[in-house]
Amino acid sequence: CFTATGYITQSLALVGTSPAKVAFLGAATVLVCPALEFFVSKRDLSLNERPQTWLAAALCLAGVGILEIYDPSGKMSLMDQIHQIGFGDLLALMQAVGFGTSFFLTEKMMTEIPG
Repeated sequence: CFTATGYITQSLALVGTSPAKVAFLGAATVLVCPALEFFVSKRDLSLNERPQTWLAAALCLAGVGILEIYDPSGKMSLMDQIHQIGFGDLLALMQAVGFGTSFFLTEKMMTEIPG
């Protein structure tokens, strides 16, 4: 179900957003999985306990921010660039939620029922 959500939202996002942007926004899966670990599994995600999680999350947010907002030509203001974020971008983020939830549930089932 969640994998299907990921694929469907990915396909719909490709209608109005470039493939490179959709693929990069899909990398937000690295934020969904730890969030689900925290909220569902109640795992400790403190900086001392899981620094690699925080590093991955920070790099992902920085990369998505640069991809979405940065204009190398300098022709557009920051507010104009923010207003260009569209529905396709939101669908691309939903693919990360779908795939991330699927990955989380798969990992959870594999640890509970090994082999």
